[in-house]
Amino acid sequence: MSHFTSMKTRFQNLFYLQSALNKLNIDHKTKKTLTKHNTLTTYNIDLTIPQSNGHDIKFCWNEYEYSLVVDMSYWNQPYPVVKVLCFVNVFLVL
Repeated sequence: MSHFTSMKTRFQNLFYLQSALNKLNIDHKTKKTLTKHNTLTTYNIDLTIPQSNGHDIKFCWNEYEYSLVVDMSYWNQPYPVVKVLCFVNVFLVL
């Protein structure tokens, strides 16, 4: 049984998020989606960390910041989720 977790973050800059994941040698990819609100058209860029178990990790843009969406029971990365989030936070401050 899977239970997706969505964690609100303060990550607002995709470049820094990608840079931190690169420093941790965590492969990732981005996906641009088109969002239309009445006459306004915007693009959201989400970041995905593919996993060999098929349960990818996502950082989804909500127009203000990135939310981490993951099924914690399928986390399959060399670092625990807390360490990844802490490293990204530290990287953003530098």
